[in-house]
Amino acid sequence: PAIRASIATADTTQSGSAEHLALVAEHDPIADSIALQRVAGWIQKHISPLVAIETLDKRLWAGQAMLQPDTLLCDLSGVTHLFDDESGILSATHRCLRSCGLNAKLAIADNAAAAWAHAHYNPRADFISRSLADDLQTLSVNALRIEPEVKHTLDRLGIETIDALFRLPRSGLARRLGPALVNRIAEVLG
Repeated sequence: PAIRASIATADTTQSGSAEHLALVAEHDPIADSIALQRVAGWIQKHISPLVAIETLDKRLWAGQAMLQPDTLLCDLSGVTHLFDDESGILSATHRCLRSCGLNAKLAIADNAAAAWAHAHYNPRADFISRSLADDLQTLSVNALRIEPEVKHTLDRLGIETIDALFRLPRSGLARRLGPALVNRIAEVLG
């Protein structure tokens, strides 16, 4: 699955009622990187032997706030049966992360790009893709990790979702919006 880290919360009890308090700390990119590497090692030990931290482009893409990885990608080939099914993998991963005090948004898809897209842009907390192209249609074009200039052009054309983008003739996309967009579409479709 693609695992996107989120802010951990702590339960506290005051006057008999439970409250959720966000843990807030000054941003430390080195500490974040070390923590993500530790979580990757833990997931590798308990869920899948093949875990990677997402790679980033040299510059921000549309919708990206920081140039810092926040997603783990796992190859689930050959491990699904250990958890009964894909839902079992999601449950086991949540248990693993909760034991570390983490909460995450998880997605399983046929390829890393599609799993990343769902983990970042699907409104559901967890998602298992059953039909690759159909499941991507409602997501924002930002889920393709496109350049801000391309996003700006798509906004001007009224293209907000992957479905609307897929309806455009592919023959002119590379010429009009650049080959990087066509490459991102190919990547997410596998």
